[in-house]
Amino acid sequence: MRMLVLSGREALQEQIGDVRPLEKAIAAFIKSRHEYESLFCYYDVQNEYGLKPVKKDAVSIRGYFFEAEKKLGEVDIIILLGGDRVIPFFRLDNPCDDADDRVLSDNPYASRDENFVIPEIICARIPDNNS
Repeated sequence: MRMLVLSGREALQEQIGDVRPLEKAIAAFIKSRHEYESLFCYYDVQNEYGLKPVKKDAVSIRGYFFEAEKKLGEVDIIILLGGDRVIPFFRLDNPCDDADDRVLSDNPYASRDENFVIPEIICARIPDNNS
């Protein structure tokens, strides 16, 4: 089993300031996990996995995630670290018959195909703030 923690360094830094304490906490968390492989990377920074940085837009970040899977192997869990200003939500047409024309969603990050209603990957988001 493999988990990927994904964020955007520049945008996260704008939200919380110094990201080094957070990076240390993530490193400690990853080191403590023995039941599955855990990885952490920023989509906007060159990294040791050989992934090319991408812009801060949902489609590009989704593409980055699937490039990560090609290089690192299939991911079972993706943790999105940051709110909409760090990792944008997808703005999807509402599949329900109600008053909302569009809905905010992370489902495309967790879907390996274009059917976003039923994701294949466990996806969770930890929003940002300044504390």
